[in-house]
Amino acid sequence: MKKKAYKKALYFLNLLIILLISALLYIVAVEFGLFKDDSISSESEKTTLEQQTNQKDQIKQEEQAKPEESSQVNKQIQPENQIIPEVENKKIITPITSNITNKVPFTSQAPYWEWSNDIYEEWCEEASIIMAVYWTKWEELTKEIADTEMKNISNFEKKTLWTYLDTSLQDVWTVLKDYFSFNKFKIKESITKNDIIDSLNSGNILLVPVYWRDLDNPNYNSPWPTEHMVVVIWYNPLDKEFITHDPWTRNWKWFKYNEDVLFNAIWAYPTSDKKLDAPSNSNETRKKSMMEIYK
Repeated sequence: MKKKAYKKALYFLNLLIILLISALLYIVAVEFGLFKDDSISSESEKTTLEQQTNQKDQIKQEEQAKPEESSQVNKQIQPENQIIPEVENKKIITPITSNITNKVPFTSQAPYWEWSNDIYEEWCEEASIIMAVYWTKWEELTKEIADTEMKNISNFEKKTLWTYLDTSLQDVWTVLKDYFSFNKFKIKESITKNDIIDSLNSGNILLVPVYWRDLDNPNYNSPWPTEHMVVVIWYNPLDKEFITHDPWTRNWKWFKYNEDVLFNAIWAYPTSDKKLDAPSNSNETRKKSMMEIYK
């Protein structure tokens, strides 16, 4: 009887030892990552899945909270029944920027308003030349500088051309080349109105000889001179106007002339030491020329 009880006790003792060893091995395996704890992994995956589900539900609630705004955005992106007007095949002209008009220096042909001296009535070409040259040089043009330069040019013209009264574009060429050693210019003859506009839109400024009385300027005093020169610096296609520096008076900086009025008044008059008769309005006698000045 005692022998049988002893064997039974020994059996349970061995079973307990085996269980202890198994538990110890399990703990070691989990500690060193040799054994995957399915319960922990399952719990982590469950938590991640719940978080993803909550995020989707939150996004869905936010979209449903603003149905009107979403509808408006969709309408802007995909408009329904939108009528697209036909675009006519027309050339759209836009004004050039004002950087040219703002940087072309201005001077009157009588900087100090000395109209009692008749020579100032003749210096429209000289004033136009100075404005053009100083524009290319990016230099300041003061009254003192302008007055001195015009007197020097006039003396040069008297020695070279024998007169300073009225100077043709060809003789303006001589002043630019021989007095200023300047060559950034080109004379164009038989020009059209589009030639003027295209040149201005290319960034040039223009010296333009005109028959003064056809400009129909209400500020001119009678009797008006016949020959005159202006600097054309800009074209405004919206108002169809040429913007000029007209040197006749100190108040005519950026003076506006209707495009047809200015173009019809253009007259490539010759150099002369006396007042010329009014030219006829035919293209043969009133030739249209201009001088491009560029940088």
